Amino acid sequence: MDALWQVTGKRMHLGENVKEIEIMENDFNSKLENLYKVFKPYYISGNLRERSCECCVTNEEIKLLLSKQLKDLSEDDIGHFMRSAITTFGEISDYKHFLPRILELLSFQNSTIIDDFLTFEKLNYGEWETWNEDEIVVVKEYLESLWYIVINNEKSTYYQIENVLEIIAKYIGMKKALKIWEGSTADKSVEYIVDFVLNGLSMDVGKKNKQYFLKWLHSKKVLSMMENVYFKDIDFDFSKRLSITYTILERDYEE
Repeated sequence: MDALWQVTGKRMHLGENVKEIEIMENDFNSKLENLYKVFKPYYISGNLRERSCECCVTNEEIKLLLSKQLKDLSEDDIGHFMRSAITTFGEISDYKHFLPRILELLSFQNSTIIDDFLTFEKLNYGEWETWNEDEIVVVKEYLESLWYIVINNEKSTYYQIENVLEIIAKYIGMKKALKIWEGSTADKSVEYIVDFVLNGLSMDVGKKNKQYFLKWLHSKKVLSMMENVYFKDIDFDFSKRLSITYTILERDYEE
């Protein structure tokens, strides 16, 4: 599988500045390494079978889960565990062991877990905000770095943006997510704004976060982001949609 900034071995376009791309990649890799480092003390001890539901988890699934190195596990290998961890498949220490890989899988282009409610509710179910401070910090830093990569990625889809934003808003906060968005240098990040305005907001971020997001859309900062892109050499169709969106947002502009 390819990471978000890679497709068939080629780096995706993350913006205009090559140096900036390298900085983003290095930061993401650093945050990922920290994630593995902090959770390394957690390992699968004893018999995982004894800590898993006899009716819900098969011996074959346990064998598959333990048959590979942590970083080699695929979504298929770890899928059942992600959705059933702590409740019927292992305990909290087992979940923490696999958590770095679960979060890393988010960064792959063809990931299907970014909209998996059960997978990410596990963090709350495991009361992650009561964990050791270093564990909380590395999870937050990793998710922030992931969001920065996604929002600056010219190949990210509307689906990816919407779903990753849901995750970030839930676990990091909408205010932080939008601050990172404002720092994006990719034209595509403005195209997402156009999509949100013209196609509607379908993501589930809660009433308070949704209101905050909608207020942000009508802010001077967003209008400035759109102006900067409009005066670049962009295709006619996008410039037309951008102009319509700008008019809509400017009409309801809030200081």
